[in-house]
Amino acid sequence: MRKVPGPETPSPTIINTMLLEGIFPPITTPFYPDGSLYLRKLEHNVALYSRTQLAGMVVLGSTGEAIMLGSEEQREVLATAIAA
Repeated sequence: MRKVPGPETPSPTIINTMLLEGIFPPITTPFYPDGSLYLRKLEHNVALYSRTQLAGMVVLGSTGEAIMLGSEEQREVLATAIAA
C-alpha cells in the first residue's frame, strides 16, 4: 500500500495496488438454447480450467455477456465460478 493525497482532503488516502502476473483468459458464460444460464456447464468449465497452470480467469469480463445479464444473474454467475 502507498499513501497519496486524496482529491477532497489534504490528508493521505490509502490506495491498494494489485499486481497480476500470469495468464487470465476470459471465459464465456454458457447458456441454454432458451437463453437461460447454464450454470452447471460454467461450473464444469471453471473446474476444468482450474486444473491448468492459468493464473486465473476473467468471469463476466471481455466476452460481452455481462451487459445482457441482470444483476441477480451476474451474482449467480460469479457465485458459481467462485464455488467451482
